[in-house]
Amino acid sequence: MPSAISCHDEMVFIDRFKNLAVPFRQRELALPSGEQFLQLMLSDPTGLGVELNFIVPPS
Repeated sequence: MPSAISCHDEMVFIDRFKNLAVPFRQRELALPSGEQFLQLMLSDPTGLGVELNFIVPPS
């Protein structure tokens, strides 16, 4: 079962994962409130799934 963690500063995570060649998947969706929600999904070294969840501030 994946672990889910609420986070902020999504671009810091994305840039770090890319720089370190950490494979991840990205999913974006709109919440019923209209806020943008972003998930970064990856696996830890033991294979456990990890979800990093972000509410994306309006630009």
